[in-house]
Amino acid sequence: KPFAYGEEKNISLTFGASSLSSKLYDTSDEIGFIRPYMTITCLEAGNLTIQNTTHDCKTLINNCSNGEVIYLDNENQIIKSSDESHDICHDFNYDFFKIGNTYSNRENNITVSIPCKIDIRYSPIIKDSP
Repeated sequence: KPFAYGEEKNISLTFGASSLSSKLYDTSDEIGFIRPYMTITCLEAGNLTIQNTTHDCKTLINNCSNGEVIYLDNENQIIKSSDESHDICHDFNYDFFKIGNTYSNRENNITVSIPCKIDIRYSPIIKDSP
């Protein structure tokens, strides 16, 4: 690739019943989006929607159970669940989550529909080195 990658970012977001939204700042030098690796721990049963309103991305996973851990490899488009009885492939809308930036905005507004913990891992693109 014609650019380098920065040190891997590990971001942990916890969404509770009283706070189902958060902001994430994208440090990538590349204008556009990145599809990160995510580990999602459901803290309540239900249909999980993870939305990035900045980049019009709406990931939907139905029939989640309390304590279920969902692994999303967004770059390679792979989804797995710790709950073997969850037919996650049929309960997923295949809109893989993304974060990103524009020339005027690096903030990503993230909202979820049920309490959960999301660990996000990605390497930002670096175009200029000191």
